[in-house]
Amino acid sequence: MSPPPVWARRQDGDEDRNESGEPRVSVTKGGLGAGRDIGIGIVGDNNTIHLPPDAASVSDTADISGRLISECDPLALEVHHAIHGRHLRPEAKPGEQQAAPVSVSAALPMYVPRRHDAQLLKIVEACASGESKMAVLVGGSSTGKTRACWEAVQLLAPHGWRLWHPFDPTRADAALEGLSRIGPRTVVWLNEAQHYLAAPQIGERIAAGLRTLLSDADRGPVLVLGTLWPEYWDELTALPSGKESTAHAQVRELLTGREIRVPDSFDSDDLKLLRASARWDERLAVAHMRASGGRVAQFLAGAPELLRRYQHAPVVPKAVLSAAMDARRLGCGIYLPLNFLEHAAAGYLTDEEFDAAGDDWLEQALAYAARPVHGNITPLRRVRTRPGRKAPDNGPVYRLADYLEQHGQQERREACPPESFWLAVHDHITAESDIRAAAQAARARWRLRHSGLLASKISAPGAGSARSVLRPQDWLAARVAELQARLEREGGSVVIRPSAIPASPPQPTILPRSPTRVLKDWERARVCIRYKRFAEAESIISRSEEFSFSTTLLNELIQAMFAEELVEDALRVVRSKCIREGSIQHASLLVSTLYQVSQVRPRGGDGLLDEAERYALKAAQQGSDNPLIFLVEELDAAGRTADAERLARSSPTSSPLRRLAELHIQRQQYTEAEAYAELAVRRGSPMTYSQLARSRASQGDLAEAIRLAVVAGDHGDVEALSKLSQFLEQTGRHRDAEHVAVEATRRGDVDALARLGYIKERHGLRNEAERLVRLAATAGSRHALNVLAQMRLDSGLRTDAERLALLAANRGASAGQQSPAIWQALWPSGLEPDGTPTTPP
Repeated sequence: MSPPPVWARRQDGDEDRNESGEPRVSVTKGGLGAGRDIGIGIVGDNNTIHLPPDAASVSDTADISGRLISECDPLALEVHHAIHGRHLRPEAKPGEQQAAPVSVSAALPMYVPRRHDAQLLKIVEACASGESKMAVLVGGSSTGKTRACWEAVQLLAPHGWRLWHPFDPTRADAALEGLSRIGPRTVVWLNEAQHYLAAPQIGERIAAGLRTLLSDADRGPVLVLGTLWPEYWDELTALPSGKESTAHAQVRELLTGREIRVPDSFDSDDLKLLRASARWDERLAVAHMRASGGRVAQFLAGAPELLRRYQHAPVVPKAVLSAAMDARRLGCGIYLPLNFLEHAAAGYLTDEEFDAAGDDWLEQALAYAARPVHGNITPLRRVRTRPGRKAPDNGPVYRLADYLEQHGQQERREACPPESFWLAVHDHITAESDIRAAAQAARARWRLRHSGLLASKISAPGAGSARSVLRPQDWLAARVAELQARLEREGGSVVIRPSAIPASPPQPTILPRSPTRVLKDWERARVCIRYKRFAEAESIISRSEEFSFSTTLLNELIQAMFAEELVEDALRVVRSKCIREGSIQHASLLVSTLYQVSQVRPRGGDGLLDEAERYALKAAQQGSDNPLIFLVEELDAAGRTADAERLARSSPTSSPLRRLAELHIQRQQYTEAEAYAELAVRRGSPMTYSQLARSRASQGDLAEAIRLAVVAGDHGDVEALSKLSQFLEQTGRHRDAEHVAVEATRRGDVDALARLGYIKERHGLRNEAERLVRLAATAGSRHALNVLAQMRLDSGLRTDAERLALLAANRGASAGQQSPAIWQALWPSGLEPDGTPTTPP
């Protein structure tokens, strides 16, 4: 806790106190200097303390400047907007699980303290203790100066401090006019302080007023915070020479010793803290991944302006930027040739737009895209070749800003580039890896003609192999043709077909015993059991090598012996068969027999139960936990809960614990069930939590059901929330089902909404189904639209199927190189870039 401010400390001793040990005081509103209505006099017998005004005790004539810090908006104080959560998440690569998003509801990202924050905090703490201080944060554009000031003053907010931000009619005029009215516990906010201190004619007067404010104990404590770029700091603090000896004299005195430098980039310690904080704020995760050279603050602040620049660009610059976005999202390298951008961008313009663009349309577009935003970030910048390095073979190259590249993954995910794009890749991209990526992207969008053109460029002499862009069956057919040609050249006549090539070597076949012999033994043993010739039946069973045969008959023999009250004989037979062979195959029968005998034997039953437990545990260790589950069920049914739990805990697998949890779920004993589910999770099995979630949902406790499903998901059952959603849908709780599916999607199960949509489609709710499936596709599901399209096609709705399948194709929704069957059924020859079917050759 901070010590009391200087102006609140007693001046003399503390002799005069009441019975409670508190000072004996009287409060008056008079007695203060005329015209200096700055507080309330608290008069004791030996001293007078002057407290500054606050909202509750200020005099009616006081002029209070600013607002309470707790009522201020950091964005209104010129803290930069940051990137928005909905544009952040990178698309998962095929086969990867979508990263779980986190809350980004706050206007600003979570703050990551750095070294300069520690310096600033000491100054703020001094103000909280009653001193007047000033600090100026000096750093480049968008390095986090204003945000650091905002975070620092939060220490003062609980103590009723106010913040004064002068800007009307101009910053300088407002500051000069209002400085004389600043009272105690006020933060003077001078963001971009050059607008105040370098203002012609009045900058020196403002500096003088600030020096007076900081030295006036009656008006303190106050905190003056400013920010400056390094060039302005150098200008305002430069030592005078010659006739300029009086230039900025007041400003120079004001600023001396009050500089706090803010680095342009995060150092290694800052990045470690950023990485830890990224778990809780998605924006920080993206900044950590995307910001180059540790320039995290610039990335966070500059990205919104980049986005605004793109969204509000004229049609020609937007066409160039869109072509660059498409190139990057479809796998081309970071350096894009100028010739490619020129030829690709033309197809993004209508005929009217292209005709109106003028002869210098490309130069104007590049000039627009090269204008920098915060932190010297540009939407599209030319990459220059350093001296001594080889220049690119295909002319000047450009690089798209990282954030626009990432934004394009979302913004243009449903757009298939125009024909000019694919032709520009073919004509002007030279890197084989880029061409291969574009060919794969074309095939993934069922643009087979352009995929073939690009693949042929790779397979041309000296261009490497096109194998990676061909379908596996195409490659196999090519390989078969090659082998066939080789055989013909060598005089062979064997015809090879792809279907004749085995997937794996043939496995040896193991022939069973003669079925006639087994059937005869089966019939003889059953006759012996029926007529109570137990010894003869035992002899037949003991000679059998067929597991299913001997197990079934052995069980029938034991039950027949129990019916005749030959308990001890039954036990002897089981032990003879099971223990002598030393196999776990008959462990369930052995354990169940031991348990049954233990329940009827008047003495020694516990010994048999111990024996049953030993064999059950041995079987579990060898991979069969059914005997142990049987004992757990029997002990629980007999009311021996502690023994059942002890035995379940001793199992090397989670199955007995899960079964014990299921038994408690059936009895709606949820506290005990969750305890066993937690034990099962520690053994690697989260499924019981999913079962618990469905049970709680059926009882109407949706919040608890979601909590349990989330726990299951956190421990590996990634579809737990989706299963809960489907359960709710099937029980008629449609709104709850969608709510849970959205939560599942938010946590990374991108197909959860699609699964819910399929259920609605089967019930004829087509609009609802399509809405959910499209949401799933937006979240990253690669097959949802195709599955729904196939369902529509199967129902005879071809037009709907084509519309949905085209959406999927434009997104590049084929899984790897295996094209969806519905595309082959609808468009056997593929699609053109504009979405029309390709004419068969």
